[in-house]
Amino acid sequence: MFVTVFYAIINLKTGQIDYVNAGHNPPYILKENGEVVTVEPSGDMILGVFEDHEYRAMQVQLTPQQGILLFTDGVTEAFNALDEAYGEARLETVLSAAAGLPAQTVVGTLNEDVARFAMGTQQSDDITMLYLKYIG
Repeated sequence: MFVTVFYAIINLKTGQIDYVNAGHNPPYILKENGEVVTVEPSGDMILGVFEDHEYRAMQVQLTPQQGILLFTDGVTEAFNALDEAYGEARLETVLSAAAGLPAQTVVGTLNEDVARFAMGTQQSDDITMLYLKYIG
């Protein structure tokens, strides 16, 4: 068993995000024009492997109306009846199409697409998403 963590502090006045990624899926930033950008992974490992490991703090900047999607690997590793994974490319495509929508609608759209893709196949992992939209 292992634990991954994406820990972030968001400055609500400036949109700056200070973060550490301990082996978690890198989040996506959704720009207002629909461009999806992967948050730079820090290259750090999962929690608990080495007792004295120092994790690298990083920063990313949101501008008004941009959003950030954090998600578990259960989203991209959801399988359908043909044993195909949902995948990052599909997630990015659906996320891009949701540009400009309210945060709640973005998550709802993604959840619906994952469910439609899985076609009732037994879920093998947790599916968790958090989408935050920076207003400015």
